[in-house]
Amino acid sequence: MQATRNSSRVIRLGRETNWKSTMNLYKFRSLKNIEFASDIILHERLYCADYNKLNDPFEGLFFTIIRSGGFSSAFANGFDRQVKECKAILANLKICSLSNSLNDVRMWSFYADDHKGIAIEINFDGFENDINQVDYFENLSEYNLTNPDSYEILTKKTKHWFYESEYRIIRKEEYYPVNGRIIAIYLGQRISDAHLEILKKIIPHKTPIYKTRLDTDEIKIQPDNLLDR
Repeated sequence: MQATRNSSRVIRLGRETNWKSTMNLYKFRSLKNIEFASDIILHERLYCADYNKLNDPFEGLFFTIIRSGGFSSAFANGFDRQVKECKAILANLKICSLSNSLNDVRMWSFYADDHKGIAIEINFDGFENDINQVDYFENLSEYNLTNPDSYEILTKKTKHWFYESEYRIIRKEEYYPVNGRIIAIYLGQRISDAHLEILKKIIPHKTPIYKTRLDTDEIKIQPDNLLDR
């Protein structure tokens, strides 16, 4: 499988990275259905959703270059572009999305219920092969062959999602274990008192809980004080 040309330049410049001495990623969760967040914390596992439940309608779409005439270059009339979706090779895969940024306001707004939810920090030191960094392009990708690798399809998204700084766990199993690797819990700015009391009861005391604050200079969400328990 070979791409005829990339859909456009990959967008990576300016992404916030978490590459220090450790590799930590964040799972943002709403608390509307608190049992889902509780499952991560109590059972130390991440739920991996079916491909067809992802929130991007362009997910899995790409262009296939099909020869329609005589010998020609890919940019001449002898080739056609058709949009394809490899549902067959993606159907058995499940995905868990994480971010390497705690700071983006939109992540808290879209995935943590307008800042009423939480972000769970998880360590991936020694498990780097389990995660796949998503790259962002201006357009859909193009391939010579009709069936590109499923992992390649699922790690390319359009530039509209650049702010997510996404990493993905891609697997066939429904749950991915993170035993002993939950580093901290971060509280949204607008978390309710009722949800906070529940979290204080279910989060192990060895796991720190941090408040967050608004950084009005850089327009970011920043970690704040450790919650007193």
